[in-house]
This record gives sequence, C-alpha cells and structure tokens, in this order.
Amino acid sequence: MGRFGKDSEAELYGIEAAAIGRAHVANGTDVFLRAGVLGWDVDFDHGNDDEGTDGFWGLGFTYGLDKLKFRDSVNRYSLDDVDVETYTLGLEYPFN
Repeated sequence: MGRFGKDSEAELYGIEAAAIGRAHVANGTDVFLRAGVLGWDVDFDHGNDDEGTDGFWGLGFTYGLDKLKFRDSVNRYSLDDVDVETYTLGLEYPFN
C-alpha cells in the first residue's frame, strides 16, 4: 500500500517472472542481476483502478558462510509512467 498526493491511497499487487545471473566475487560473496517482467494490478481508493505488464531490473549481493547467506537487493519497476523502487534485506538458505 502506498500514498499518492495528500488524500489518495493505492494497493499494488503483482506477479513476476525473472532471470537471474550470478557472479562469485570473493569467498562467500556473490553479486547478482535480475531482469524480468511484472504483471501488476493497482487499486486506488477513489476507484480509478489500473493494470498492466511492464519490465523490471534489479541488482544485489549475498554474503555468508556455507549455506546460510545474508541477501540485500534493490529492484526498479517502471509501471506505465510511474517508477517504483523496492529494497529488500533477507536470509537465503537453499534446501538441496
């Protein structure tokens, strides 16, 4: 959910598909680049809903020992004429 202007709120929903490329840069550290497409739907509280499909890209890194890794990334979405950035922090653990 986000605010636009003084009195308007919006809820953004979406589903994405992405390709990820990784590069090992140091012991326990990888960088990655994501690129893909997002199908989105936004619901405004004043009734002007919108939907679309647009591309996005992102970059980030992972750092850790063995399988448990700290993950940080930023993603940039261009939804029609509105640019949206997301920042994420998390933990990554593969189960294989």
